[in-house]
Amino acid sequence: MVCLPYLSAGAPPRSTRTAYRYAIDVDDLPPFNRPRIAEKSIRRSLPLPVLILHRGLREHRTCAALAESSHGQNRIVLQGYYGISLATAPENLGYRLNAILNSELVTYLMFFLSSLLGWERPLIEIRDWLQLPLPPSILQSDADGAWTAVLERERWLRIHWKSGLDSPEYHDVPRVKDELDNHIARLYELSDQERVLMADTLRYTISPFLQRNARRATTTFERPTPKELHDYAFRLCHQINGILERAGMQLDATVIAGGQHGLNACRFVWRQGNDGTRISAMNAESIRDVLAQMSVDLRATVAERLYVQQDLRVYDEQAFWIIKPSQARLWSETAALNDADTVLREHMDWPAHG
Repeated sequence: MVCLPYLSAGAPPRSTRTAYRYAIDVDDLPPFNRPRIAEKSIRRSLPLPVLILHRGLREHRTCAALAESSHGQNRIVLQGYYGISLATAPENLGYRLNAILNSELVTYLMFFLSSLLGWERPLIEIRDWLQLPLPPSILQSDADGAWTAVLERERWLRIHWKSGLDSPEYHDVPRVKDELDNHIARLYELSDQERVLMADTLRYTISPFLQRNARRATTTFERPTPKELHDYAFRLCHQINGILERAGMQLDATVIAGGQHGLNACRFVWRQGNDGTRISAMNAESIRDVLAQMSVDLRATVAERLYVQQDLRVYDEQAFWIIKPSQARLWSETAALNDADTVLREHMDWPAHG
């Protein structure tokens, strides 16, 4: 019998050495040498395999790990962790739960379901885990292969999540985690738009809120990367093209990164065809003076020493411009969904004001 104690009783461990995720090697754990567990002890002995749940977040995500029997070890003693014994559970249930409970979707749900997480204390209580909704197919057979894709990536992460910096698998871990998150979102039957909203809420709202006392810069006011500007333009085109394709038309986009000028811009052009959206980039140096002046002109005074940056949309018959401050949250894919709705609404209102 082996023991998995917290470094400090009563609070989640802060040491990265105890940040177990996906898998725990029970051979690395110290043996439990006491003859018995006291009746009033917070320790619990469970038969392996056991799914172990952290009481807090790790790297701003929920954290679970599977401890499987090895070399004659058949029980584990937990102190300060939650555990689910899978000794009599259906085959693959533990692996399915392990994949789900480490996902970004569960982190998103826990933030809204938990009574403590992010508000009073950074803890997830037993009642929070118990009210977590699971996919309808959690106990069903894998007729369509959806769970096969999930379990392949969950197994890969169990093996490689602790890969060293020199390991070729180290740089693949984020990619595989992303793929696993996408497959789990499909199990929950989330639409593409819902997946975007969840990811951006985690990045631009939940993570900064959880770090509000850390005195460190967050992603809220970072400048968008070229890829983020490209994804914004593509998402807006994709959203509007769902309507335009009925008339045999589509949108293309040109992205203009303002760099140090404080603004970014996108120009969208209507054209005949259905051969796929084209996204191109333009060097901002040729219009830097225009962007610099726009950055000043779009600044509106709310009160003394309090300002807001306005968005600008300019329309003509064949194209329209969207110009906004160079902040990543304003050029997210969620912002693209909102801007697509605004553009469509303003076009439908146009005859009333024309």
